[in-house]
Amino acid sequence: MKTPTRAGRRFSFPVLEILVPGQFPVLICRAASTPFPGTLNRSFKKDAHEAFASCTIRFMSRKNELRDKALDYFLEHGLAELSLRPLADEIGTSSRLLIYHFESKEKLIAAVMEEARSRTQRSFAELLEQADQDAGLRVFWGWVTDPKNVGCARLLHEVQVLALRKPEIYSQYLDNASVSWLNVIESRIPRSPNSRAIATLCGAVIDGLLLDYMSTGDLGRTTDALNIFDSLLQGNASE
Repeated sequence: MKTPTRAGRRFSFPVLEILVPGQFPVLICRAASTPFPGTLNRSFKKDAHEAFASCTIRFMSRKNELRDKALDYFLEHGLAELSLRPLADEIGTSSRLLIYHFESKEKLIAAVMEEARSRTQRSFAELLEQADQDAGLRVFWGWVTDPKNVGCARLLHEVQVLALRKPEIYSQYLDNASVSWLNVIESRIPRSPNSRAIATLCGAVIDGLLLDYMSTGDLGRTTDALNIFDSLLQGNASE
């Protein structure tokens, strides 16, 4: 509890000192019935709003920075044996601050995986803008098998496997990601009453071939298989 002062005057109404994100103290009036007198009231409100906005921006900036560093860590080390302390040491923070920013290990994983999905889809969307309407599958296959992108695909597949054993941690992310990817695929195939089912089939074929490629390293064979499937799909669409 503090009694605020200004220009040598003390005011007797109570205020509370609270900590907003970023550990920045802000004084807030306990009751609306005890406002600051005159210009002090207006000045206080303006300063408090500006302080809160500034702290919120810094908080979100730091949170996003930690999320991005955690994604780099996930890409290198995977998720199966994830522990917060080694992660925190690697990215230059503490496990306590990770919990402060993300509330729990599960929410940290969800935030990082959502960023991985978002980055992948943004990059893919940029490629699609330059590709023919019927070249979507081949464009995506070329992107996802590029050495600089395989790590992200491997991480997404790892989450699918982990979700079978720990659905309480990963299933919500997978549900959202599945719907999002189906929407992307469906937007690139001819419309029909079976569009959703065809999009599901395309996704399953890509998942299977990608898992085969990551397991065997045989890019030629898996690419040939993808091209055959795409040709069958295009032939069926033209009938």
